[in-house]
Amino acid sequence: MAHNMKNHSIALRFMSVTLVLGASITSAYAGPLLRWVDENGRVNYSYDIPSQLKTTGHVELSPTGYVVKQIAPNKTPQEIAEEKYLKDQATARRLADDQLRIEDSGLLGTYESLEQLDEFYNVRIDLVRDRRKLLEAFKPKLNKEIEVSEQQLAKTPSESNKKKLQELIAEKKKELETYATAIQQNFEEEYKMQTEFMQRRERLEFLLKQREARLAEKTREKDEVEKAYQELLRKK
Repeated sequence: MAHNMKNHSIALRFMSVTLVLGASITSAYAGPLLRWVDENGRVNYSYDIPSQLKTTGHVELSPTGYVVKQIAPNKTPQEIAEEKYLKDQATARRLADDQLRIEDSGLLGTYESLEQLDEFYNVRIDLVRDRRKLLEAFKPKLNKEIEVSEQQLAKTPSESNKKKLQELIAEKKKELETYATAIQQNFEEEYKMQTEFMQRRERLEFLLKQREARLAEKTREKDEVEKAYQELLRKK
């Protein structure tokens, strides 16, 4: 009886070793055991995944069932587009910050005070306005010449003179339109300059206050260190 039980135990051990070896050999040839989820949400275990599900992600397991590697699912076109958008936004913000630092450095390096900035832009704006006054001064003269030519055109009986006067009037009106366009562009130039002036003035004011605050903080820290040092000397 004992002999039979011993033989039975040996046979079970042999079968167990054989199964383990068989599983090891099978997994060695078939690859790692995979855990994956099908279209219905069921968890599956196998050594291969249906081709239509290979991009949905899976887990590689060791022979003992531990996770060896986790394969993430492929990104959808929408996820790829969103990732690119966020990356582009981050790049744009970084470039904008770099540009702002350059502009801030230029402002502080060019103007020591708001008064200097005001003087610079006021001179430029006055020059733009002076150019517009010169352009506007020609308009009455041209209008008067057109008026006189039109009066002459109404009175002259000569067809050749009429033709010359018509050509002259057309030329003067074209010249008047050119001046009108130049005056409009001048207004736009002044508006652009005024806008730039106000923006740069606001930014410079902020930067100057920021610099003053930093200097005040450094002075305060220096005073505290000096005070602590003097206190230490008194205790000695």
